[in-house]
Amino acid sequence: FSANVLLGTLAFASGSKDEFDPGELAFLKVICQYVATAYERVRLMNRLRLNERRFRAVFDQQFQFSGLLTPDGRVVEISESAMRYAGVGREQLVGRPFVDAPWFRNLPEVQNLWQQNFADALSMSDRPSRMEAPFYAPDGTMRWAANT
Repeated sequence: FSANVLLGTLAFASGSKDEFDPGELAFLKVICQYVATAYERVRLMNRLRLNERRFRAVFDQQFQFSGLLTPDGRVVEISESAMRYAGVGREQLVGRPFVDAPWFRNLPEVQNLWQQNFADALSMSDRPSRMEAPFYAPDGTMRWAANT
């Protein structure tokens, strides 16, 4: 969003020949405030979209599996690499419990470990939670990963 882009024009006329009366000036002031607020909103939305594109560029181009979770362990975001590896789409993971992801199927002890890890992380706000846990690769082999 550039300062050199014309967004539109506003034109005002007065009922009197030489000047705006106080009511017209008050109306003009309200309109100017509305336009300034709308302009600021457009500017902020454009910055938000730019920041989202930057986030996606970094988050989705990582080789490691990354995700953002709610405190109770639901997936908010998941990296493209994790979805490709699991052979699933975003809609199959986002909003659902992380422990129900395909790579933890048939690993109830690992699912319980993750649940405990979430609880521990919530109780320790001053340091990250770390653990190693197994998961299933798409071909059914078990792998291990360090998780923070």
